[in-house]
Amino acid sequence: MLNTVYYWCILKYGVKGTPPSFHVDDEFFYITKSEKGRFLHEENKIVIKRDTITESIKTLIHEWQHYLQPKDQFETLYNLGYTKETHPFEVVAELIAERDWQECFHWTTLSTNKQTKKGT
Repeated sequence: MLNTVYYWCILKYGVKGTPPSFHVDDEFFYITKSEKGRFLHEENKIVIKRDTITESIKTLIHEWQHYLQPKDQFETLYNLGYTKETHPFEVVAELIAERDWQECFHWTTLSTNKQTKKGT
């Protein structure tokens, strides 16, 4: 289902340049146990940990926003003293994830059900 969420993000938010790759990190190779996900700028990769479908959707949407945000401004704002809780890009990414996750869930559920029925 998360591949369908990834496709929904492309349709909903668009891409800049090359779409990021996507990886569920069960071994915490790319992210720590306390993180839900991360966008790796240098690798153009979104990594999330396995979680409930709701949390996974929110995290993928959140990290997609970071993919779209300018890296240099992201780092500049952290250097100016913003924290994860106050950084404008983090706040916006979280607001978008909270706003859109249900729409994504319904769309992906419908898409998954259509594909399942085609296979029967």
